Amino acid sequence: VKIQQLSYGDLDRFSTGKLMVRLTSDASAVQRLVQVSLRIGTRAPLLGIGSLILMFITGRSLAIAIVPLLLVTAAIIVFFSIKMEPLFRIVQQKLDRLNTVLQENIAGARLVKAFVRGEHEAQRFHSANEELTDETVRVMQFMSSMSPLLTIFINIGVVLVVWYGGRQTIQGSLQIGQVVAFINYLLTTMTPLIMMTQLSNVWANGLASARRIDEVLDADPEVAQAPDALPLPARVPPRVDFSDVAFHYRGNGDLAVLEGIDFHSQPGQTVALLGATGAGKSSLINLIPRFYDVTRGQVTVAGSDVRSLQEESLLAQIGIVPQETILFSGTIRDNIAYGKPDASDDEVIAAAKIAQAHDFIAALPQGYATHVEERGAN
Repeated sequence: VKIQQLSYGDLDRFSTGKLMVRLTSDASAVQRLVQVSLRIGTRAPLLGIGSLILMFITGRSLAIAIVPLLLVTAAIIVFFSIKMEPLFRIVQQKLDRLNTVLQENIAGARLVKAFVRGEHEAQRFHSANEELTDETVRVMQFMSSMSPLLTIFINIGVVLVVWYGGRQTIQGSLQIGQVVAFINYLLTTMTPLIMMTQLSNVWANGLASARRIDEVLDADPEVAQAPDALPLPARVPPRVDFSDVAFHYRGNGDLAVLEGIDFHSQPGQTVALLGATGAGKSSLINLIPRFYDVTRGQVTVAGSDVRSLQEESLLAQIGIVPQETILFSGTIRDNIAYGKPDASDDEVIAAAKIAQAHDFIAALPQGYATHVEERGAN
């Protein structure tokens, strides 16, 4: 739902590959974070606190001596968790790049084959995959150093208890059974910390993914409908005016795509925009339905600035034929009537005739009810 609310400018910033990683890998990481936190995040602290209380009951002096070691161990876990979160973000960014290359290869498979660029695309994928692998290995190496450190501190704790408790046993202030029980409580206290190390990996990965998902959820559309926007009357002379219009894409403030555009299109008039590739023809057209906002000047439809109109009423008066043809899985009729689902059969047939597709469709066994595969593959 959020993706459909984004404007064209937002979709330029969040490419298909990046959005797919957030919908799949990042969402799964957050799901694991919630599941593991509920299972381990509640049990481990309670187990550690209970064992610590029993340690104080068994031997107060021993417990006081061992607390600094436990604090250092907990600090190490926190340190690793903080350091791992940005590393996991880098891994996810590399996964973004890999997924973008993969998406381009799948979408453009026919073009790649037509131009015999299979080896080139395989090399692009290999490079992106190597970058992801190297970054993942770096994170795993960093994570793997935490477990030996914790093992060292656990052994130090056991040695400290045996040495200090042994001295107190010799002095008669502690019994051997108390020392053995204290060691068991210490190991029980360390167990939750070891469990927390496993949880810290999931936390770091989950928090990194959660921040990436929040980037999309918190994104404010570049083009937003004004609270006091007015509807465009259904029956109004379709006059379009551009007045001193300038436009540049987000992040390219120094590169103006359009500058000082002035023209007026009268009702019933046919206007053709001619220009070299990259001259800004598509950018200019995209300003009329307000897919982007002008940088300067104004675009008006029927005398009303498009920024003051309700989006739905404006688009209802505009017919659009995109440069890239997209066919959704469904029937031919569904695709023709995509912009007007309640269109009658006569309207659908009339549109097909204008596109010179009626005869071809009528010759199919099921006519307009013929099922279309993804992207019209059939």
